[in-house]
Amino acid sequence: MYFYSTNTKLKHHWLFMILWSVVILMIGIYILVDTHDFAQILAWAFGVYQLISGVIGITIYIRLFNKQAVPKTMLWQGILRTLVGILAIFLPILFVRLSWMMMLYLLATQFLISAVMDFSLAWRVQRTGFPLGVSSSQHYMNAVSSFIAALILFLAPRFIGLFLLNLISILLILIGGGLLVTSTRLWWREKKSLTISK
Repeated sequence: MYFYSTNTKLKHHWLFMILWSVVILMIGIYILVDTHDFAQILAWAFGVYQLISGVIGITIYIRLFNKQAVPKTMLWQGILRTLVGILAIFLPILFVRLSWMMMLYLLATQFLISAVMDFSLAWRVQRTGFPLGVSSSQHYMNAVSSFIAALILFLAPRFIGLFLLNLISILLILIGGGLLVTSTRLWWREKKSLTISK
């Protein structure tokens, strides 16, 4: 009886995995077929993420301000993310013709401003040693990586955007297809063993 119950649970588990893999596969195909619409959805998701991230950054800065030395860069980056999030969410509503390319330019602008902020903070830490516990080398690395990302997005936004979306769609199709084949085989095996146990 216990063996029968366990096999039934496994059968339901693999059925759920089959359903989940079909969903992943369909999303991958949808991105590949209708890249523009998915990019608009992604732009909204990006805006929501930036807005939440910015508000959290501002909240952390306010809470830590009176307790310990906190670099103002945290506050300005939080404000920047909040503004970028608001723009990414509401600009497509106000101006219907604005495409997902706007999101890439906003992201590039944010990277560029973040690079300037990180570089100035790293230079100040290296020169004065304040705030304590802040690594100047880490902020220099952040500044360089942000600047490179901004440069790439400004020079070739459409290529980068389409490349990333196609890469995401291909990965989802491969993952969904692999999960579908594996879960279907295991479900069929459990179904056969359940039939034998009866």
